[in-house]
Amino acid sequence: MKRLSLLAAAGVLMAASAASAAVLVPGTPVAGALDGDAAGLLGFDEAAQAYVAGLAVPLIDSDIEFVSADYSLALDLGSDGSLRLWDNSGTGLLGTHVIDLRFADASLRLGLPTLSAPAQLLSGTVQFQLLGPQSVRLTLTDARIDASYAYVDAQLALAPVPEPEPAALLALGLLSLAARRRIRR
Repeated sequence: MKRLSLLAAAGVLMAASAASAAVLVPGTPVAGALDGDAAGLLGFDEAAQAYVAGLAVPLIDSDIEFVSADYSLALDLGSDGSLRLWDNSGTGLLGTHVIDLRFADASLRLGLPTLSAPAQLLSGTVQFQLLGPQSVRLTLTDARIDASYAYVDAQLALAPVPEPEPAALLALGLLSLAARRRIRR
């Protein structure tokens, strides 16, 4: 009986860790803004087959596509949390561009994104900031990518699950042993 309960507990833990591996759930609406303006970042509406301003675009199948109103910048977001920032200008994304993304999934807890291949960025910076558990900000400053109409990759991450402190685990173990000894008496 004890073995069964231990196996069941292990199964629950494995299922929980497997479920947490997915970053975005298909159908999750994502809203974006460029430089504080929702109309500055157009989301691709799959149903209308057109770019629409200020739209919370649902994650269909595996990705979402956003493009700036002047088409100089594009952003692809994959269900695995991959971000691909495209320089469509052919000259570099000069100046500062701030992209805010808000995910309509109350269970989502984002961690700080990272650049997947920083060598693609020849000059300038790409910085990330968490605005909340379901929103992130990307700030591009004078970003020049390695070729015209090229991209730089980044990765969204889930917030780490806090681990119990070793002292708390030790105390729990000692209490369990004491309770077991008391039950035997």
